[in-house]
Amino acid sequence: MLGLRSKSWLGLAAGLIILIGAAATYLLPTTKSGAETPAIAVLPFENINGDERWDRFATGVTEDIITDLARYRDISVIARTSAEFYRGKAHDVREIGEALDVKYVLEGSLQVDGHRMRVTAQLIDAETGAHVWSERYDRLAAELLEVQDEITQKIATTLTGWQGQVTEAERTLARRKNATGLNAYDYWLLGIEAKHRMTVASQLEARAYFEKGLKLAPNFMPLVRDMGITYAIEMDIGSVIDFPAWVDAQRKYAERALALDPNDSTANFMMAVAYAYQNDSEQAERYQKLALQFGRNNADTMMQLAWTYAGWQTERALELVERTLKLNPRYPSWWNFPITQTYFAARQFDEAYTTAKQLGESPSQAAFVAMSAAQIGKKQEAAAAVAKVLRMKPDWTAESMFPYQGFKDDSVLSESAAKAGLPVCMTVGQAKTNTGMFRMKQCEAERVRAALN
Repeated sequence: MLGLRSKSWLGLAAGLIILIGAAATYLLPTTKSGAETPAIAVLPFENINGDERWDRFATGVTEDIITDLARYRDISVIARTSAEFYRGKAHDVREIGEALDVKYVLEGSLQVDGHRMRVTAQLIDAETGAHVWSERYDRLAAELLEVQDEITQKIATTLTGWQGQVTEAERTLARRKNATGLNAYDYWLLGIEAKHRMTVASQLEARAYFEKGLKLAPNFMPLVRDMGITYAIEMDIGSVIDFPAWVDAQRKYAERALALDPNDSTANFMMAVAYAYQNDSEQAERYQKLALQFGRNNADTMMQLAWTYAGWQTERALELVERTLKLNPRYPSWWNFPITQTYFAARQFDEAYTTAKQLGESPSQAAFVAMSAAQIGKKQEAAAAVAKVLRMKPDWTAESMFPYQGFKDDSVLSESAAKAGLPVCMTVGQAKTNTGMFRMKQCEAERVRAALN
């Protein structure tokens, strides 16, 4: 991802959180494009002990979960007042689903035993009554306030986001459908799955899904927004691109997404990226702040922020990585790219090598494996990865790895590439045809000397 500088912010950070007030039944309106997001009802958490002093805590957990879920744009959340009707009553989840017109129901309980407290949550398919996910959280009862924040945030993180439990459940259903039965939301789900494989081919596959979805629902914002993200990802993973054309495409989709939903955090980040490419640091900073405002508690956003800061504010990136991994230790595979780049920039090459191997295959992935392996003395592994890089992209160089400056101190890149046996600088001919905007100073000097000889 493009880095954060003192006067120019360049980066992609993806986050889906948004907090909106609601006077209507749904905290998030259904789309007008014909692509509706699945709805969820959070039932009041049950205080099993019956002790009144714990009623307030159970109520607080319920309300906080509803608030956190309402920040995400990928699901609709029933307002607390509608779900409150079922407090303390025996209920059939399928009847609740029909009454509230929701696809999923989240229910939970609180039990205190001496100094220990257990919070249990389970997600149920309201159409079939089947359990989709369940988890329990055991904590010290004395840590009441800290526990409430931690548990509600973990539940929201687990259920939502690009690869949360709700999205995965819907994606499983989409895979079972015939091609003729897929709707715009299904195409978005399948496109996201392809996008997050983080390979050159998977970005093309993702765009094909998104294009099919947009034909059915041209104003479904997630399709528009994530179409633009594929262009940004290709800049990072080493696809052969026309940089100015890709920047134009990314901006076009960011502008469309923002017009459809001005409060979406990812759309705002995309606009920050677009302005940064134009060297408009003032507007880039403005949209960055808006994105952080709307996506401040989203694990995906935190990880994308780490990606953004990796090469420029590495200590901050490391803090974000650590914080986000605690929030979601069973994280989606695409997180390995920002984690790898952060560890690499911090010269923590053992960790970078481990996470890079878990990425989808791309020129940049193989390069990170090669360079990190070389730095930790794994010569055989480095040589194999170098061969893979040059097979996928014969004209690869460290200088052209990213079409922008990926590291404030680019010596970590040139030094590691040289140690692995990868070419560092572009030739004079390569520099003339390369459409990226970054050139290493040492390489510019080398090309000047070559031109004079």
